Amino acid sequence: MVFNGRGDNLSTLRKVKLLLVTSLFSMVCLGQALANNLCDQFKIDTWQRLCPTSKFCFSHPKWLTPQHSVMIDSVAGVLQGEQLVLTYELGQYINNFANISTKQRQLFSYNGAHAVLITTADKIAYLHKHGEGLLMTMSLAKGANNNDDLLLSLPLAKCLYSTVYYRTK
Repeated sequence: MVFNGRGDNLSTLRKVKLLLVTSLFSMVCLGQALANNLCDQFKIDTWQRLCPTSKFCFSHPKWLTPQHSVMIDSVAGVLQGEQLVLTYELGQYINNFANISTKQRQLFSYNGAHAVLITTADKIAYLHKHGEGLLMTMSLAKGANNNDDLLLSLPLAKCLYSTVYYRTK
């Protein structure tokens, strides 16, 4: 069998493409499995998907309802529940919690994305810095107390933040 340089290159290129597609599919499946494992105690199949911009989407419990908000230099929003508030902001100048007293900072990886979970006395924040930064913050609503274990809990925050999906063009 005679191989010419061009045939070998095309064959190698096809193999590389197949490997990349297979790897991407595996990462998506693994990311979905991770999100499912993080969310075992929550009924995420009843959650709603929200895509505030063409750049990212996330899922949230139906009892968190989007509120009207106006932002000038970023994509931002508020979802309000009786006991819990979720805010998000995508932009160049987001708060990075550098000057805020934190209880804990931990690396949070899922779906190939790497972020930091920041816990303060009254918030659990998700900070992802890649190009435009994304900050999502879960906090108690005014007048709410944290007697219910499902409110302002790290498992709920990890579940919700694991549903963030970055869209590429």
